Amino acid sequence: MKRISTSLISLGAAMVVLAPAPAAVASGQTVGRDKPRCHGAIATIVGTSGKDDLRGTPHRDVIVARGGKDTIDGFAGNDVICGGRAEDAIRGGPGDDTIDGQQDGVQWAGPAIYYPNRIQGGPGDDKVIESSKGTPDLLTFESADRGITADLAKGRVRGQGRDRLKGAFRIIGTPHGDRVTAPGRASMALGRGRDRVVVDRGRVATGKGDDTITVRANGRFDIVSGPGDDSISLPNTGSNHVSGSWEVWAGYGDDSVSSNVPGISIYAEEGNDRVEATASTWTVAPGPGRNTVIGSAAVDRVHLSNGRDTVRTNGGDDVVKNGSGRSNVRLGAGDDKVQGASLGGKAPVKPDTFRGGRGVDLVSYEYWYPPHGRRGLTVHLGKGGCDRHVHRPRQHPGIRAGKRNVGTGPADR
Repeated sequence: MKRISTSLISLGAAMVVLAPAPAAVASGQTVGRDKPRCHGAIATIVGTSGKDDLRGTPHRDVIVARGGKDTIDGFAGNDVICGGRAEDAIRGGPGDDTIDGQQDGVQWAGPAIYYPNRIQGGPGDDKVIESSKGTPDLLTFESADRGITADLAKGRVRGQGRDRLKGAFRIIGTPHGDRVTAPGRASMALGRGRDRVVVDRGRVATGKGDDTITVRANGRFDIVSGPGDDSISLPNTGSNHVSGSWEVWAGYGDDSVSSNVPGISIYAEEGNDRVEATASTWTVAPGPGRNTVIGSAAVDRVHLSNGRDTVRTNGGDDVVKNGSGRSNVRLGAGDDKVQGASLGGKAPVKPDTFRGGRGVDLVSYEYWYPPHGRRGLTVHLGKGGCDRHVHRPRQHPGIRAGKRNVGTGPADR
């Protein structure tokens, strides 16, 4: 790696003369006779076709990186920085900087392969330009001393300055509370703090803190929320069809997820979570804790774990797979099924309760009877349909079997 600063500008110029000319010159970079330019300004620091460490001064610098996987630091001053045709790490530093990541393409026999830059503007009113044809550049604010407010549709970010963005970026937020609104396909990772995110589609990962995430359009979307009491809203304000798949991972904490999106999968970690769906088809797997699941009018798939769960299904032919914790399941309209063991092992736990609905319901289970002889399960089948329940009681050695549970419908068995 070559380290180049203004004290070595003559050596840098010699390197430019001896090095092979690049295959192309990016949009913000021009080359005259031995005078590379970045957005019209003559370069004061010039890189080579190899891997360089380019460092600025406390004053205004004009840096042209050219080829290679470079590390660029403008330091203080109102710097103008042009990356090269490789994956660069660019830091503007304090000052009102102009940073152009450039098109980072590598081509052999086939199509060009594009690599994203990692850009950190720093304090000041920066202008950041993304011109890659491949994966968008990564714009990071992780070292900021305050939260940011970003409107990516307007290309504005406020926090440690008033930054202007041109192009699409992936975002890494601050350790503080951020507010981000993103159009189109977004990709962002937020840190600690109370974050507020409004997006259309893409990928969002939040860190510690009580975060609020709202999705306002259709398309593939993946959400991973970190520790904290998070609120995730998927209203599906567009059409009733979503292209692609949706996944929500609610992390540790008391999370709330509301969805009106078909074809969604929701997974919850530890905490007292509440999941509610309306007019959608989905799969939900709550984790340990006191969880509440309210189903939709369509077909629901609910997978319970070892928490203390309350489940209410509505329309559709629903399937509830019971876990090893205590469950209270009330089935709605439709031909529903409840599967799984009432007790996950030989150690006794509190009993489960299953209540059927108006459809033809099936409850099947295998369970251990507690040592004190009480029933480990209560089943109330609905008043309509030919409901049935199948049980295979198992007992500890020397423990008497409990009573067979009965249904309440006219054709139950």
